[in-house]
Amino acid sequence: VRVARPDGSIEKLDCQSDSIQELFGTEGQFGILTEITLRVRSKPEYSGTCLFTFDSPDRAMEFIERLHNGGQQPSHIVFFDRSYMIQENRLFQEQTGRKESVVPEQDAVLLHFETPETEKKFLSSLDGKENQSPEIRIAARYLWADRYFPLKAQRIGPGLLGSEVVIPQTKAAHYIAKVRKLARPFNIQPAIEVIVCRHDNSCSYLVIVAFSCDYAKFIHYLLSLLFIQLSVRLAVRQGGHPYGIGIWNTPFVQSKYSRIDLDRLRKRKREIDPYETLNPNKFFKIKGRFHNIPARFMHPLIFQPIMASARFFTPVLGLFARLFEPARQSRWDVPGQEDNQGKNLLHQSAQRCTSCGSCISVCPAYHITRDELVAGRTKLRMAEAMMNGIGLESIEAHAPFQCLHCGLCEEVCQTHLPLRDCYLVLESWLENRFGSPAQTVQQFIEKLDSNRDCVKEVFGLDLPDWDPGEKLSRVPVIKRPSAGDEA
Repeated sequence: VRVARPDGSIEKLDCQSDSIQELFGTEGQFGILTEITLRVRSKPEYSGTCLFTFDSPDRAMEFIERLHNGGQQPSHIVFFDRSYMIQENRLFQEQTGRKESVVPEQDAVLLHFETPETEKKFLSSLDGKENQSPEIRIAARYLWADRYFPLKAQRIGPGLLGSEVVIPQTKAAHYIAKVRKLARPFNIQPAIEVIVCRHDNSCSYLVIVAFSCDYAKFIHYLLSLLFIQLSVRLAVRQGGHPYGIGIWNTPFVQSKYSRIDLDRLRKRKREIDPYETLNPNKFFKIKGRFHNIPARFMHPLIFQPIMASARFFTPVLGLFARLFEPARQSRWDVPGQEDNQGKNLLHQSAQRCTSCGSCISVCPAYHITRDELVAGRTKLRMAEAMMNGIGLESIEAHAPFQCLHCGLCEEVCQTHLPLRDCYLVLESWLENRFGSPAQTVQQFIEKLDSNRDCVKEVFGLDLPDWDPGEKLSRVPVIKRPSAGDEA
């Protein structure tokens, strides 16, 4: 890595450097990474998946433990609880318009193998139970292929909240049961995923607990945050710790770092950043607005007793959670471009955008201009700014018109947002307020024309011929097939 230190100096560190570990997981206390080079391995030539269902998380965890003790070597092991699988089917049905399910609605364990030999060895150890039905094999491939879209449930949303904790192997099933019990008074239905992390001869489990939430409903949102903090506290009491610290998990920092490690990190901070230039109000201590009252609340000596009291009063807090809970959504009814002048469409799409950046990597306009103002997630944030009365400069307002409306961003969007419809509404707003972007569009077309072969080779798009003297017109409205129609 190349890191900029608080005093402005630049250091280059490799994996043998003693100080490289302090840069990760410490919220930017010791420097800013400006470059990072990763060592990667070759892509496996084989990909095999198996899915096994169970009647409880306990049985699933016992299966994983036997797998580990038996010396089996799948490249990936992950557990999905029943709620997660139900959610997968809901999302699949909404996306495709089909009524059938794609995965079994049971607690399940997904295995992935990178050589046919390891897969065959594993299957032969199952005492004749290796035959998996075609439906199960399809479900396994579907879950494996969808692993890069962890936030897609936000489409149901409008928001998504969750916690990520690391739990000892022996405590995982117990923790899942405790979280489910804790969620009931709050009327929360969490989807739980457990990723097995192997370290030589030992295992730890990364447990991800996620559920839908409406950020606009203040009391509902506040109680949902309380549930998350209680679930993290529960993990700590089971011998676990938060996966990351950030601000919210600062009260639990001593569960992840020993007192000796924290003292060492504080000493190192004083040495290289005596004026607390970098992130002075995070990780070691929190300072904030409103007379620092929220930060005082997060101090461990105050936070822990409050959490203990909240756990005791969970039944009462659950009544408030049910009282202020917003109406549940089984699917997202996407607003039309004409509804409230397109405000409903843009507001709800911006809420559901996870800001993952997938739209940037596939956007030909971004690769031509290197300006993120042309990309999907930024255009949704621009629409939010306009709806909130935040001013824009003309050069900012004209940048989003540098767009092919090719739809590649929609193809990779994990929440399947109607981005091209959103762009048309946003462009009409911008043109009405800031005037025609003809010069910007003309320059963009000229850049595209000079990169025509690159766009075709990299993105598979055949650009239409154009006449420089032709009058520029707005992009026509896209006719979108209804759900379930043949492509």
